[in-house]
Amino acid sequence: MAGKRQVRKKTEESQAGVIDVRRGNLRVFVLGRTPLICNRMSEKAKQELLFPFGPKNRAVRTSTLKHFPMEEYRDSPYRNTNNDAPTRLQALSIWFKGCLLMGALDAEGIKATEIGRRVQVEQDRIDLYGVPQIYSAVVRNSGFPPTPDIRTRAILPRWACVVDISFLMRYYTGNKIFELLALGGRMAGVGDFRVGKGKGNYGQFELVDPAHPEFLEIMKEDGREAQDEALQNPAFYDDETATLLNWFDEELVRRSKDAAPKKAVEDAIAAD
Repeated sequence: MAGKRQVRKKTEESQAGVIDVRRGNLRVFVLGRTPLICNRMSEKAKQELLFPFGPKNRAVRTSTLKHFPMEEYRDSPYRNTNNDAPTRLQALSIWFKGCLLMGALDAEGIKATEIGRRVQVEQDRIDLYGVPQIYSAVVRNSGFPPTPDIRTRAILPRWACVVDISFLMRYYTGNKIFELLALGGRMAGVGDFRVGKGKGNYGQFELVDPAHPEFLEIMKEDGREAQDEALQNPAFYDDETATLLNWFDEELVRRSKDAAPKKAVEDAIAAD
């Protein structure tokens, strides 16, 4: 009898040391509800952070362009350099992890910090479908007082992607994760000027059936080839962008012509 109690005790101790770490997998099909503004930091800005050029005097500031709209547009999305990939543009996994966390903030009985530990978005980079257009808008730089500036970025009027998520089944069901991400898609969004930042209405999405007609259309027509063409020859997103950038091109030509005689005189003086 004593031997049976001892065996039972050892069995209970071994079971008590086992933790359920089984992972569930969920594939969700994301369809944009509002346009997505790409917000990758430009190469020029990253280079300035890595190797600062130092302060510029007034002469340098007035003789160099502050903005290169087309370059800024092409730098703003995350891109896949693999020419065999289904898309040129990419989304980041942290976009959707952030939406899960925001969804948890508005869900009862779930802590965002726990979601951060127990749920993962599997891909680091996600194929992003949608044809970009060029978009210029006024922004406010950080600092006090905040100074206005013009930023040019890629914007996707319609977009879609497929996201794979894993989670600990000990704590959540697939339906709960689906619910949190759907909530985050409405209340947080992704990209720049998104809902979660407080003022914008961009970057909202919904989770749809893979047979959804609009989702299938975007996945079929708005892949890498269409994106490459749009990066080279973009359409204007709105009339304000068209007016501003057409003026910029005309002004650039005019100022270049005005500067040509002055430069010739300076070169002649330097030669003497």
